Amino acid sequence: MPRSTDELGIDLSQLPEDAYVVFFSHRWLEPESGNPDDTNLTKYKQIISSTTELLVEQQVDPDRCYLWVDYHSVNQENTAGGVNALLLYVQVAAKSQATT
Repeated sequence: MPRSTDELGIDLSQLPEDAYVVFFSHRWLEPESGNPDDTNLTKYKQIISSTTELLVEQQVDPDRCYLWVDYHSVNQENTAGGVNALLLYVQVAAKSQATT
């Protein structure tokens, strides 16, 4: 699973207006190893499968989909800011869902 330091993400200011953001905050499978996933990529596969099902159910074009996954989206070298912002992310997502 990509880590925050892999720099694969985009800045929120670059999201298209019609972006469909799926938010994942999850329990790590192997926290003692410092990796949220196992060697079989079980967590990664679950995220992809769940996202695919959601897009089909909601009839969303996959090209509009962006994932927010804590391991990738929160700086893993300094997690305090990202962890403290989780409630804000949830509140914004809930408000956004309520207005669509």
